[in-house]
Amino acid sequence: FIGAIGGADRAEDRAPGSVAVALAGIAQGVQITRVHDAAETRQALRLWQAVHGRTEEAQA
Repeated sequence: FIGAIGGADRAEDRAPGSVAVALAGIAQGVQITRVHDAAETRQALRLWQAVHGRTEEAQA
C-alpha cells in the first residue's frame, strides 16, 4: 500500500513511505515493527523521540 498511496511504483523508492508508516505506528503505541531499511528507520525514530521529548532507547 505504500507504493499505491505514496506514489512510488518501484520498491527501491518506498523507503520514505516505509519510515513514515513505522513512525505513525510507533506514535500510536506499536512496540515492534518489521522493516527492510532498519538503519534509516532507527535514525528517524531517534530523531522523532528527540523532537517529542521521549527518552526511551530505540531497539533495532
